[in-house]
Amino acid sequence: MPSLHETAYPRLKTNPDETDLEAAYTATLEEIELAKQVARNANTQLGFLVLLKTFQCLGYFTVLQEVPSLVTNYLSKQLGFLLVPPELVKYDSSGSRHRHKHLIREHLSIKPFTQGGINVLNQAVQEASQTREDLTDIINVALERLVQQNFELCGFTVLVRQARAGRKEVNDLLYEKVAEVITQETRIKLDVLWQEKGQQVGTTLWQDIKRDPGKPTLKQFRESIKHWHWLLSLRPDADIQILLPDVKLRQFADEASKLDSSRMMALGVDKRYTFALALLAVQLAKQLDDLTNIFIRRITRMHTQAKADLEMYQLTHQARTDNLIATFRDVLSAHAREGSQVERFVA
Repeated sequence: MPSLHETAYPRLKTNPDETDLEAAYTATLEEIELAKQVARNANTQLGFLVLLKTFQCLGYFTVLQEVPSLVTNYLSKQLGFLLVPPELVKYDSSGSRHRHKHLIREHLSIKPFTQGGINVLNQAVQEASQTREDLTDIINVALERLVQQNFELCGFTVLVRQARAGRKEVNDLLYEKVAEVITQETRIKLDVLWQEKGQQVGTTLWQDIKRDPGKPTLKQFRESIKHWHWLLSLRPDADIQILLPDVKLRQFADEASKLDSSRMMALGVDKRYTFALALLAVQLAKQLDDLTNIFIRRITRMHTQAKADLEMYQLTHQARTDNLIATFRDVLSAHAREGSQVERFVA
């Protein structure tokens, strides 16, 4: 479960400085006048103003007990009070607070979350889950959508619960889509991966798929090619990478790499096949990249050596080359002299 501070969920600074107070909690003349209109005594006036200004910062209502005293004192002075009214502690449990929440929503044109916010939240979560896997990212998208549509923010636990449920629903649909396109032949190949190798207790082909091939050396090149062909033989005819967004593919592969055979078998069938094929796709790409890199390094080394050999050849045969050029020059000069054809050939 993501923690609150990892997301964009608004929260109050516990120790705001003067700049923070001026930027976030300086009430306008209209807001001060509104506080005096909706409340008669100092306690409820200050309670209203604190509730209004903190809501503007947070997007949801918080209890005054959680508001830093620096904020309360700052707003109190703006109302002309030398001290914070002692009765303010009773504001959170008063009927005035409930009435003030309604007035603040009207003043800011904010819709209560209970009036359709859950639908907006679920739609945002569904859309975000199509291309995102991290709950923090999904929650941040949902927060942005609620703010854009002028909804009061719900509690953080509600966000987490709906984000997790929405992501699960999207992922379950992806598992089903993958399962629908793979053939029975592919299923049989995959099922073998989680079975023990003959008499080798506790050893499965799944471990071979999960192992990191590392950077193959020239000596390991043939073995790496053999391993890549084996991985290739397990790949289904259908390209699951078309069905899975890249972020989902990599996340599923990462989760699969952390599961042993028994835990893979404990997964639902569709999810198990999807995880296996996602890991297979990632491992194939990684293995091919490694083989390509060692091939490129080998060709580059050959090219560099050939260039050096050519330079050495040219250097060691320079005198012979110069002699041939000088001889050719002499032949041309002799042929170009005056005289009969016989004399020129003799020359």
